[in-house]
Amino acid sequence: MTFRKCECGCGREFPVTAHNRKYYSESCRVMVCAGKRQIVKEKSVKWNELSPGERWEVMSLAQVDAECKKMHMSYGTLQGMYYNGCLPEDFGLKRKDEE
Repeated sequence: MTFRKCECGCGREFPVTAHNRKYYSESCRVMVCAGKRQIVKEKSVKWNELSPGERWEVMSLAQVDAECKKMHMSYGTLQGMYYNGCLPEDFGLKRKDEE
């Protein structure tokens, strides 16, 4: 049986039962995810200074869907634009009348 080290950095090892398992326990996964959420909150402080791609990554699905409706485009079209790096510069920017 092969073993893998936990990716959170705790040093614990666990048997590989599924090829995509990365963490020793649920608490390790939550700890890593909580750290990622804090980084996202720090990024969102200066919303207008983020690039369109960074705004896409921080936005929730509901916010992206609202942007799709504003731009009269489907989610798939905008997702393709995100992956190709050609989102419009005003993507995700809040207008003064929305604040």
